[in-house]
Amino acid sequence: MASGCLPAWPDGELPQEEDAPPVSVCDRSGVIFSRYSVISDNNDDGQVNRGEHVGIDIKLFNCDGSSHGGVSATLSTTDADITIDGSYTTSYFSTIQSGKDTSGGDYFYF
Repeated sequence: MASGCLPAWPDGELPQEEDAPPVSVCDRSGVIFSRYSVISDNNDDGQVNRGEHVGIDIKLFNCDGSSHGGVSATLSTTDADITIDGSYTTSYFSTIQSGKDTSGGDYFYF
């Protein structure tokens, strides 16, 4: 397993969609969060605004030397002002090849 496996982006942050908050994470499993994009929102401006029902697509990146299958991601929060749609809390990913990123099979809605 790889450790400290962030891809070599110059500032150490992972690429984000425009105006997305910076995220920098690493997981010893070799699969890390890559980026997200807004796929639906109430006013179709592509941004998360207070009071909107929003759907996002996330991508995971495989920074390990081997393929990873059976990967899932779960969205959760402790923020009382955010309600996650209970039908869309987990996304399952097909095999993620080494050095590649991929979207899950489902979007997250909140």
